[in-house]
Parts: sequence; structure tokens; C-alpha cells
Amino acid sequence: MLRPGDCGRDPFRFGYRVQATGSNPEAAAHAGIATGKVRLMALAPMGAIAGLAGVVHLGAQGTILPNDGNGFALLAIAAPLLGGTRLSGGHGSAIGAAIGILVIQAVPSAIPLLGIDATWTNLAVAGGRLAGQDLARPARGAQAERSARLSPARQPHANITQTDAI
Repeated sequence: MLRPGDCGRDPFRFGYRVQATGSNPEAAAHAGIATGKVRLMALAPMGAIAGLAGVVHLGAQGTILPNDGNGFALLAIAAPLLGGTRLSGGHGSAIGAAIGILVIQAVPSAIPLLGIDATWTNLAVAGGRLAGQDLARPARGAQAERSARLSPARQPHANITQTDAI
């Protein structure tokens, strides 16, 4: 499921539309992309997969309790963010999210092995998430500076000289 999702995003027109809509919906709409349709086509399969997961859970457990899935919200948000996905959208990959999932799952496995009480698991996951964000911040800043140096045409009024403005 990971690889078809990642392959379907990159080389096809729909993948570019999804990335443009996630990155800047207003600019995508100005470019002629039907952002509402793209969002529906991207989110509907996710809803179907979530429904299928609920049916599988019901079949395995025989019943669904109100507190089933408590604690998964932190994991569901932290894993892709550790893998490089931005909260603002438009950047990230399925491979990066899978790496984030592996890192997140290593923490609850390591907590009992280190002799730490299991109640500290969520704190360790959240702390790892914040540490990962702080470690990635200088790299993002350096990448922005590098792209600004390499492409001055992207900066507003970069090609206008004083004589052109008069």
C-alpha cells in the first residue's frame, strides 16, 4: 500500500494536482485545478480505508468500545511529521512517513527494555517529535537560503534595475 501510494503521487497528473492543492490551494485554483474535486478524490479512498479498518477491527474483537484507539492520534500525527511531512501541506512522501512510523514504534518498544514505566511512553513520543522538529529546522533554513541563492528570478522584483523602474 505504501509504494503504490508513493508511485501514484509523483509521475501522474493527479499526483501533481494533489501536491499543488496541498501546498497552496489558492494558487492551484488559479492554475485551473479543481481543488474541491482533487480533495474529494484524495480523501475518499482514505475514508474507505478507515471504514475497512473499522470492519476488520470489529471482526477481530467482536465489539467496538468507545475508548478503542485512544492514544493513536499522537502517533498518527507524529509519525509523518518525523518523516518530513509539513503540517502546512505540500511537502512529504510516503517513504518518509514510513520511516517516521518505524521511529515512533521503536520508542514504545524501547521503553520497557530500558526499565522505564510504560506510562511515560506518550511523553517520550512527544519529546522525540519536538526534538526531531528542532533538529530539522536548521536544515530547512539552509535549504531555503540555498534555493533563494540559486533562483533569484523567484524573488519579487529581482530582475528590475533602477533604470528599468524609471
